[in-house]
Amino acid sequence: MAAQPSPSTLLAFGLSGTPRPLSGGRGLCYRIGDVVPRPCDDEAESQWLSQLSRALLRTSPVGYRLANPIPSLASPDIFVVDGWAASSFVPGRVSVAHFPDLFRAARLLHSDLADLVKQKPAAVTGRPFNRFDEADGVTWAEKSLADVDKVNKELLAQLQPILDQLSGEMRPLPEESAQLKCQLIHMDLLGNVLFEEGRAPGIIDLTFYWRPALYAEAVVVFDGLTWERDIGAKLVDMYLQDGEVGKKPREIRVQLLLRALYWRYLTFAIDPDLEFVRINLPLADHAGAAILSVAWLSDDCNQEAILRGRIVAGSRHPGNSHI
Repeated sequence: MAAQPSPSTLLAFGLSGTPRPLSGGRGLCYRIGDVVPRPCDDEAESQWLSQLSRALLRTSPVGYRLANPIPSLASPDIFVVDGWAASSFVPGRVSVAHFPDLFRAARLLHSDLADLVKQKPAAVTGRPFNRFDEADGVTWAEKSLADVDKVNKELLAQLQPILDQLSGEMRPLPEESAQLKCQLIHMDLLGNVLFEEGRAPGIIDLTFYWRPALYAEAVVVFDGLTWERDIGAKLVDMYLQDGEVGKKPREIRVQLLLRALYWRYLTFAIDPDLEFVRINLPLADHAGAAILSVAWLSDDCNQEAILRGRIVAGSRHPGNSHI
């Protein structure tokens, strides 16, 4: 568990008492009453995230809940003190039984974000070096892997066969497609959408990228295939054939799913936390998810046979620890 916020930091947010550690995530957050203090990886980004969350909440969002950022006592416009931010506690639990509700809430959030944020924010482009942004740039052909620092060559060699398979299946995306318009999206939804009976889903740990909204759903599908194999065919069908927001070309959805897989897989080899990789890489059924994703390119593939014969047994999702 990370160091606790100091008493002076807590007082700056009007808090007192003993912080209790919260489970999940990277083990960095605490709870005091109905408030969650958390350390900031990037203070400027945390300040911007708090301001954006406040702006979203002022629109009175329907269909999802967000944490309400807590300003400092010094100013209603200051949300970061001594490297810490704070927000209201969002009750609920992660549940793989609610994937349709997760997708619905994500679409509502992304629709509100598209209305609110018209240009790529500086906070997204100016983040300090991290494996997720670096892998994202490589996945979307905005940079070469050769230009990325801190690549672990041993791990990359281990991952290279599946990365080659995926890149071999990737095709250029149609530039004119409205479904591929970039906007602000939450890229780590699985494990960060909480469900509570009688209330809209709660969306936490806002992790924003500037990509097509449908790509966020592709990441959810891949993460679900990787960590929650038993939902297999149903989840892919939901993603590929969902007509709730209009029928989208199957090929675009599969291509985004391939990119989601490539991105997640590549993050293991960039500036790796070797202990995390040692524990989690064997648990994640990345290869099975890749096989299933590629196989779905064929309309006449036997989906159930693929699931029975190619998706190996895996572990349950360890929580939102991948980001």
